[in-house]
Amino acid sequence: MNEEKWKLFLKIARTLNRRRVTPLLYGSLGLWRRTGGPISADDIDVLLPETWFSEQWSAFQTLLQAEN
Repeated sequence: MNEEKWKLFLKIARTLNRRRVTPLLYGSLGLWRRTGGPISADDIDVLLPETWFSEQWSAFQTLLQAEN
């Protein structure tokens, strides 16, 4: 299950990287990836630059929807 979420995060990160945005993975999936411990991630927690929320929120939503 974590592997599937990790692959999805990588897909999202590549998409954002093409737009010169570097997401930061954290939360349970980030902890699992870093430690390799027996952690089950329920979601993917990502930090993005503030401008994506204050100035480019609709562009961000459109981008994610286009990528499924």
